[in-house]
Amino acid sequence: MRVLRVENFTCTVLRIWDHSPTMKDVRVSSPDFIRQCQPCGGDFIRCWFAHPYQPTKQVMRGYTLVDIDKRSGEFTLYFLIHEPSGPAYLWVQSVEPGDTFEASYYGSTPFDLPDPQPKGFIFIADAAGFPYVNCLARRLTDDHAIRV
Repeated sequence: MRVLRVENFTCTVLRIWDHSPTMKDVRVSSPDFIRQCQPCGGDFIRCWFAHPYQPTKQVMRGYTLVDIDKRSGEFTLYFLIHEPSGPAYLWVQSVEPGDTFEASYYGSTPFDLPDPQPKGFIFIADAAGFPYVNCLARRLTDDHAIRV
């Protein structure tokens, strides 16, 4: 990402809670990121976490932005709880409010309804993709059949 001259933004953890037995939500503050990049729900950021076995090495994981509050500069990220554990899973198990991490935003192309509009949509995603599917589904009207 540095080669592409993508800026890193500091993100501060505000709150952590269990979304479900297999997912944790993390509420994050990054007013500079929100102000400069103006992301939309469904866009994603690349978060940097310490490698679990090589702490000096950083690894990147992508997350969908959910519940963006542009006034406060806050948003939510969903972390899938899984085995074998990876860097983000280990991080979210021990993260505390006030902890920080770096994130990059390379931009995103918003989902637009095609013209002419289809009768319905089929979304195929694993559990980690459900925040993105939910963001897309909210943009559709009752006139569209949705199957996930």
